[in-house]
Amino acid sequence: MTEVVSACDRLAEIYREKESRGLVDVKYFVRRDEETTVEEICAEALRLEEAIIAGQTSPLKFNDMVQ
Repeated sequence: MTEVVSACDRLAEIYREKESRGLVDVKYFVRRDEETTVEEICAEALRLEEAIIAGQTSPLKFNDMVQ
């Protein structure tokens, strides 16, 4: 039997692993309505994290860093 892992549980796994490599904090600003569940919010954040892991993202350059 295959164990089903919720999006929130998988997201927590990813962040624990990132924390072990130095991640300090992550913030998502969410406007939640009565119909949006916590699991739906986790699923959306998980899609983003999985894209990062799969290399399906590219860095944004704002050219605002002072060196």
